[in-house]
Amino acid sequence: MFDNLIPEQNPNRYSTKQTQIYRLIKALNQSGFGYRKISGYLNSKSILTFTGKVWTPSLVHSVLKRFRQRQERFKVEK
Repeated sequence: MFDNLIPEQNPNRYSTKQTQIYRLIKALNQSGFGYRKISGYLNSKSILTFTGKVWTPSLVHSVLKRFRQRQERFKVEK
């Protein structure tokens, strides 16, 4: 089974741009913004997703969720 969260099976780490966008999303979320407001903010600043699309609330949720899952997986492996 292939799992993108396992670093040995996916040696491609997040790019610098992806990490910056994640940190921005996380900071906005921690300051009280909901997924809809965050996606609106990113779209208003013309920040596109990794695949070049506009942000939706579900994509913002997915970014936060997948990063958190990846961090938890790293803790288990060590």
